[in-house]
Amino acid sequence: MQSVRAVILGFGTVGQGIFNIAQQRRAELREQHQVELVIAKVLVTDAARAGRALPEGFDASLLTDKIEDVLASGPIDTVFECMVGAQPAYDHVRALVQQHGCAVVTANKVMFAKHGAALRELAGAAGRQVGYEACVAGGVPVIKTLQNMKLVQHITKVEGILNGTTNFILTSMRTNPGKSYEATLAEAQAKGYAEADPYNDVSGMDAFSKLMILSELAFGAQPAWPEVPVVGIQEITAAKVAEASAQQQRYRHVASTELVTEGGQRKIVASIRPLLVDAQHALYAVEDVHNAVAVSTDYLGVVTLMGPGAGMYPTASVMVEDWLTFVQQNKLKSGSA
Repeated sequence: MQSVRAVILGFGTVGQGIFNIAQQRRAELREQHQVELVIAKVLVTDAARAGRALPEGFDASLLTDKIEDVLASGPIDTVFECMVGAQPAYDHVRALVQQHGCAVVTANKVMFAKHGAALRELAGAAGRQVGYEACVAGGVPVIKTLQNMKLVQHITKVEGILNGTTNFILTSMRTNPGKSYEATLAEAQAKGYAEADPYNDVSGMDAFSKLMILSELAFGAQPAWPEVPVVGIQEITAAKVAEASAQQQRYRHVASTELVTEGGQRKIVASIRPLLVDAQHALYAVEDVHNAVAVSTDYLGVVTLMGPGAGMYPTASVMVEDWLTFVQQNKLKSGSA
């Protein structure tokens, strides 16, 4: 039986989901994979915060708000990074990899869009892997799918609905004729689909980070960030939605990255903007809080993936899947599988 010691950075919805899955799937992990996931330390912003809701069976003594405690918590095999923003998340993960040579599994799209290449290089130098499936589209396995496609396919375009909040708003405005953007946003906030400050979602910045990750994976590079138009959904009115419906069209907030040839040179062109799509479009039927990604290839044509884009278990479960993939790969390398 292999015991794997891991730490969790950030203990909100996703971080707690990882802990819950480790407990709920403990027997299966032991029986099917001969491994036990042991959470050694959990980093939070304020360990002394009163009234913190903790998962059943969680030992509160594992909480700390000092990265030094995490670094000193003994041998660490894997870090699950569930923080918000590029910093201090990247510095914390970098320190853990440098000191412990650990594998990394992250759901932090902002951090990974900015520092993903450097993080992969750092982990690779230690002979370890970086899992980032959870950074894009939650429970939709787009990262693994693209990685497999690239073995044979030439990918020419990736476009998708990468934010469930904006898709819910646009869907609800269409299915409730006359309902304003403002009223629908308020509904999304009441349902927990949108934050109190919804800017990153409705402006397109959340989708931007995810699109940069997909671009680097599909094409080996990101476009220059200032050259990517990012247009939100704030100007979509009930009248515009009604007009589109009358023409059998739907608004979708589409993030797109494409490899094109201009003047004999190949370049990456990307954008995030509201688009009108008809029934022939791959993203036409994607409703409510779902995410979807359509990948254009030379041999397969267009392949579309759809599923839940966020939430505790869609996101946390794919992080645990990334980790378990690493466990199995390492067993194969060592000949112990």
